[in-house]
Amino acid sequence: MKGIRGGAFLALALAFLFLVPMVKADPTVTAGGQGSLDVVWDFQNPANYTTRDVVVQGGEASLRKIPGGLNLTTQSDFADNASLANIDLNRRPGDVVLNRTSGPPATATYTSKLIGGGTSVSWNAIAWNASSFDDHSDEFGGASLDPHWRWMNPPASYTVGAPSPGWLTFNTLRPTDWWNGASSGQFLYQSVSGEFQVEAHIRTSAMTAAGQKAGILVMLPPPFSPTTFWASAHRVLSGGIVRVQAATTFNGNTFVNTTVTANPDYLMIRRTANGSLETYFGTDGRNWTFLSNVGFGNPPVTLWVGVFSGNPSFGTPLTVNVDYARFSFPGANPQVEVETRTGNATSTTDPSWTPWSFPHPNNLGSPIGPRAAYLQYRLLLSTSSLYVRPLVGDVNLSWEYRPATGEVATQAFTPRWK
Repeated sequence: MKGIRGGAFLALALAFLFLVPMVKADPTVTAGGQGSLDVVWDFQNPANYTTRDVVVQGGEASLRKIPGGLNLTTQSDFADNASLANIDLNRRPGDVVLNRTSGPPATATYTSKLIGGGTSVSWNAIAWNASSFDDHSDEFGGASLDPHWRWMNPPASYTVGAPSPGWLTFNTLRPTDWWNGASSGQFLYQSVSGEFQVEAHIRTSAMTAAGQKAGILVMLPPPFSPTTFWASAHRVLSGGIVRVQAATTFNGNTFVNTTVTANPDYLMIRRTANGSLETYFGTDGRNWTFLSNVGFGNPPVTLWVGVFSGNPSFGTPLTVNVDYARFSFPGANPQVEVETRTGNATSTTDPSWTPWSFPHPNNLGSPIGPRAAYLQYRLLLSTSSLYVRPLVGDVNLSWEYRPATGEVATQAFTPRWK
């Protein structure tokens, strides 16, 4: 429609029905034949019109697109859904987490409730935040010790978050040690199997008595019969100097693998894919210096791993402060895939429902496509590790729709003749 013409015009209202073709029509006035006037509204200047749910732009008037969206961020957002098999919503409220299983490998599928109000919309995009975490790492950020930890020879007392927020603090019992036949020192551990790496940031009060030590320990779980085995990377006061040391204890005899004159706060032990144990130290928690291999051959699959202290001095106290213990598990390969489908009925068996899409490639925003009244998404979670679990949060959906009707009205126009 090229425009709206006439000899005399008052206010003009145009109603647009959904999906009606765009209408072209500010009035320009030209003289017509036999003294008439030709008046054309061409929709070039939006200021000349009053609209409701209509966009006037570039010579056209059309029903406006109304954006919509939904951001799923809380535990309740995800709790009302179609399935929760092998899904944990409590571990990290606001995230969908693969539940701990007896794998690996372990898998789970989270299928959402239907999203949509029954009116057909254009589904634009889905975005999500995917990551992973392990149950072993601890930043000691709360006020209590995570129940995953266990004490062997617990201290008389310990605190988390006091006197230093974000630190575990305890005083060593004395005399205690992890050396030769002595296994009386404090040891905070978790069970670990397979390939792993553990890093710890550990500080102590000044070491002033020979043999005082603190660091990372890996141990063959008791009972210590017929074999005793543990290995460590630790700081120790030796010969009046603080040194960093790697040592192995086997059947009641401790062998010093290497000793370096250094006083690092950061220590690491890595168990490789072939089972060997490597020790490292560092000054910043990012750059590491190899210390030594420890152990004898390939130790058993499951080990106790954690932080320890020893204080063979009866009269000299030692305070241990642990900032964090961070584990990583190479080969865990946590995976998240997101798929969608759309339909026009509340029953997903209705023929209007599309098959599940291929996994969407871009978590920052992947196009969805078809117009439909409803949408459903599902999360496919998997891991190859006992300890590393994938999680998904902040699922965001966007869509747009046009209202069923709209209106555009011209300003009052009074024709004038010469």
